[in-house]
Amino acid sequence: MNNFFAELKRRNVVRVAVAYVVVAWVILQFIDVIQDPLNLPGWFQTVTIVFLGIGFPIALLMSWAYEVTTEGVKKTEEVDKSKSITHGTGQRINKLIVGALVLAIGFIVYDKLITPDDPAVQQAQAERVTIAVLPFSDLSPEGDQEYFGDGIAEEILNVLVKADGLKVTSRSSSFSFKGQNLDIPTMAERLGVDNILEGSVRKSGNRVRITAQLVDVASDTHLWSETFDRDISDVFQVQDEIARAIGRALEIQFGVGQGTQVVVAQTLIPEAHEEYLKGRYLWNKRTIANLYNAIVHFERATQLDPEYAMAHLGLAEARVLIPDYDPVMRDQREVLEMAEKSARRALELNSALGQAHTTLGFVLSLFDRWGEADQEFKKSLELAPDYATGWQWYGTFKTFQGNLDEAEELLFRARELDPLSPIILTNYIDLLFFNGKIELASQELERALSLFPNFPLLHSTKGNIHLRRGEFEEARRAKRRMADLFGLDPEIIVGWVDLIEEFQKTGVAGRVPEKLEESIAQNDIFNSPIGLVFMAGHPELALEAMDEVFGMTGPRYYLLYYFWGPAIDPYRNLPRFKQILTDRGFVDLWKKYGWPDMCRPIGEEDFICE
Repeated sequence: MNNFFAELKRRNVVRVAVAYVVVAWVILQFIDVIQDPLNLPGWFQTVTIVFLGIGFPIALLMSWAYEVTTEGVKKTEEVDKSKSITHGTGQRINKLIVGALVLAIGFIVYDKLITPDDPAVQQAQAERVTIAVLPFSDLSPEGDQEYFGDGIAEEILNVLVKADGLKVTSRSSSFSFKGQNLDIPTMAERLGVDNILEGSVRKSGNRVRITAQLVDVASDTHLWSETFDRDISDVFQVQDEIARAIGRALEIQFGVGQGTQVVVAQTLIPEAHEEYLKGRYLWNKRTIANLYNAIVHFERATQLDPEYAMAHLGLAEARVLIPDYDPVMRDQREVLEMAEKSARRALELNSALGQAHTTLGFVLSLFDRWGEADQEFKKSLELAPDYATGWQWYGTFKTFQGNLDEAEELLFRARELDPLSPIILTNYIDLLFFNGKIELASQELERALSLFPNFPLLHSTKGNIHLRRGEFEEARRAKRRMADLFGLDPEIIVGWVDLIEEFQKTGVAGRVPEKLEESIAQNDIFNSPIGLVFMAGHPELALEAMDEVFGMTGPRYYLLYYFWGPAIDPYRNLPRFKQILTDRGFVDLWKKYGWPDMCRPIGEEDFICE
């Protein structure tokens, strides 16, 4: 037995075993480091472990049966022991073991001491400390300061977003509970946060009282609470004090929030700031009347302070939305040119304003300046990566272009950042529907409707899904609900559903009632969506309306957004359809910037969409 162990030692079997184990461990640590960056499949590490396990006994057998000599590798039994160089080979194996151990120690040091400072690790840690800023309640005697409470909360939120170690819920998600009598634990659960900042404002004359409190939801305790009585001219100082105090409270409690910065006053004129807050309050309501009223307040703010960048941005953001909310289809080039001018002025005053790049990108996309628009969107995501609307509008732009897979990824990111924004949820569900993911779209839709049962566009999408499935009664109910919420004539849109059912069941297109004919002739694509006209078996009516809408700046993209839906699938290769796309400049755009996912060129002059 002693001779056997001596022979194991002489043949370096033990050294080979130790070296193999150490090197194998280093290999596995290396794979663990590179697996995520290189997107290696999950089974790769498992297969490596299996092969290393199989290789271990083979390495031991090889070291027992064979020996390295000055003449190469030979069977051990054929080597004269007096000429054996196993001692020198053993020394080289020892060096290999030492080198592998140095690498192993390096991996341990990297893992335990260095990686905690890595930005990716910091981000992962940061996402464990979450906070939502709720709109501040209006306790003013006249009850007319809701806009002021919303503005204070939104600007504090924008400061906290920049703090180290915090994940801050977006504005639209945090503000989605306005008017609902929900307790803090329920809101925190829906928002997915552990901490809530709530507060109130009470304004009288030139004095304002702002109360704020930071609540740890799990323990139902106040981490911090304070009341500020100030002159209205000190509002920025108060916002700064609140943001800094929250940062200190979170730092003491969780070790995060150290980067809370000073609130940078965009204007030194309180009256201009108040006009801006009124404009922003109306802008968030998203109706055509409120958008025009918001423009009035933003213009007053810029008149009071011509260098107020955020007020110029407000003008741009209000004007760029007019084509989406105007119930009358008309060319909006003039208002969009004004939006571009306002966005560029905002960037002249503050080139780091990511939201302004977002808005400028969207305006440029409506002018068919796709290359410039793409660059602006990318710049906006670089400067404001947590701005959900930037991801949403970039996704909408990609939908215009027909790049549905890319649009879906962008809108998914917007949804992650702002999970309780009804318009972002609607856009994301639409993309799932356009991409043929009907079941997933239905699941997301039911969840969205449970949160926002009165958001009309969700009911419109629900109707489209039912139509796709041939569920006509359900489609009628959804479309009627959408019309009621929008204030449209339900008789018109339900009439199109009736015609679609008749066409799908008989194969014969029914006669279009006069009321519906007038609607489509007037380009009333809210009451008479062109996709439904196609589905009803009347492509000639749809094509005529499509050609006219595609000739308008602004409204054409409302149509182009739904252009890639399944309702139009059977008609895209009609000669008249392709001629309209050519005449209206879309084919030239595709040739310049890339073809849509479902279309490809055929020779120099023709194309096909599959």
